[in-house]
Amino acid sequence: GTGLSGVALTAAGFSTIDGFDLSDEMLALAEQKKAYRSLAPLDLSGPLPFADESFANAAAIGVIAPELMPMTVIDEMLRVLPSGGCLVFSANDHAAADGRIAGRIMELTDCGYAELLFSEYGEHLPELELQSTVTVLRRR
Repeated sequence: GTGLSGVALTAAGFSTIDGFDLSDEMLALAEQKKAYRSLAPLDLSGPLPFADESFANAAAIGVIAPELMPMTVIDEMLRVLPSGGCLVFSANDHAAADGRIAGRIMELTDCGYAELLFSEYGEHLPELELQSTVTVLRRR
């Protein structure tokens, strides 16, 4: 995206942040925020090009869209984390409407691959009356 997540993560005390986006234009906007160690293009619709346990934690804010990618994208993001690593992601009302995101979370937690640490529904874009759920999963 535009880099706002990197700014928020920096403000929260994170110091090593790598950013990814499908759009070169969004990467250019994110670069202006000076919050990232590196920025690179990335398509979430297929397997991620990273080795297992490549990242300590991961965040996907406003990017998970069932109509654009398989819900195994959540599995892929957890795969690149070590045991104990956390994934935070958001899903607005449109993305969550068909239940695939909630279903995937239940499958991953039911089989013991991940633990649900946090889930909260609230304002996303109030001017559009759009809500969002923020979820934190910890890889087991």
